[in-house]
Amino acid sequence: YLFARAAELASQLQGLVGDFQSQKDSLQKEVDDKNKWLQQMKERLSKADDVTGSDDDLVQRLKDVKVIHDELESQKGNMDNLQGRIKTFDDQYHNPETASLVKDMASLLKKYEALLQKADKVENQLANTVEQHVQEAEEDQQRWLQAANEKVNWCGQVSGDKYSIEAKLATVQELMSSMDQGDGKTQVAVEKVGLLQSAKPQSAEVVEGKKTQLKDVWQAYQATLNETKNKLEQVMLQWQGYDQNYESLSNWVKEMEGKVRTEVALQPTLDTKQQQLDTFKNLCDEVAKQEPAMQQVYNQALEISKSTGDNRTANYATQLQGRFQKLKEDVTEGRDKAEEWVDTHSAYNESYKTFQAWLDEMKNKLTSISDVSGEKAELQDKLAAVKELLEQKDEGQAKFSGVVDQG
Repeated sequence: YLFARAAELASQLQGLVGDFQSQKDSLQKEVDDKNKWLQQMKERLSKADDVTGSDDDLVQRLKDVKVIHDELESQKGNMDNLQGRIKTFDDQYHNPETASLVKDMASLLKKYEALLQKADKVENQLANTVEQHVQEAEEDQQRWLQAANEKVNWCGQVSGDKYSIEAKLATVQELMSSMDQGDGKTQVAVEKVGLLQSAKPQSAEVVEGKKTQLKDVWQAYQATLNETKNKLEQVMLQWQGYDQNYESLSNWVKEMEGKVRTEVALQPTLDTKQQQLDTFKNLCDEVAKQEPAMQQVYNQALEISKSTGDNRTANYATQLQGRFQKLKEDVTEGRDKAEEWVDTHSAYNESYKTFQAWLDEMKNKLTSISDVSGEKAELQDKLAAVKELLEQKDEGQAKFSGVVDQG
């Protein structure tokens, strides 16, 4: 019996030893497999641990790290389960071999936690780098717009003389030519903002809001630039129209002033006086025709002064208007004097003809009675005729005086 019992115990012990070894080998294999798996994950993480390269590269690495991180997190339950089973095994068989297994498990958990932390760190670094690139793109657009808007604001102050307006319009043209550059910076910023969803948890609504904001500020700049350009071009058209009309009218006034100076002298004959009168009448007609043009120039100057605050234009127009009014007065006065001279000369000619006719008549009568020969009755008739002529002396004197006075 004793030997039979010993054999039975030996068989039981052999079974226990076999069971222990089987469990130990199985648990050790799981620990070894987890170590190999961690090494593979570490190598994958090492490849993604790089913040250089393009945004596409960064986003892809970030996606890879998130996958690695998720895979690591998914094994946390398995790690805890394996640790629990090893602890139970150690509690059951506590010996140097189980202690070694517990130590290996602790080392595995330490590596696992370290790798999980490293995955968090790499993910944050990549996400921060992507976010930084987005921020840099936004700031690049903002800097460009800030510099451009400062110029637009300066150009939008439509003040100063024509040369100032021309300089501002030239600046606007330069800004218009750089629109592609600003549009490019806006497009880059909008595209990079789209990376935010990959970098950090961002709702689609937040990302679209940022995109809309970038587009809105760009469109607002374009609208302001176009509005400023139209405003400056309108003022330049006013200037060009004013300059052309002012120069033309100024030259005309100068030419007319010269004509008036050459026509004011008293002419010697009735024909030349009549020609002078006709000339002044034509000058009066020309002045009357130019009055609307003068008013237009003055109104244009007022509009420019109102638009730009430059009062010199209105002052020049006022001076020209003064010259125009003086010219109008001079040609009107010249016409009136010429009419008076023509009337006076015509009256003189008429008086002269009347006196000459009377004088010729008197001479003929005197000739007819100048012969003192003849009979008494005939001489008495001649004496009566002479007396009649003498009676007309005062009439003749009056006619002569009239001619002298009008001459």
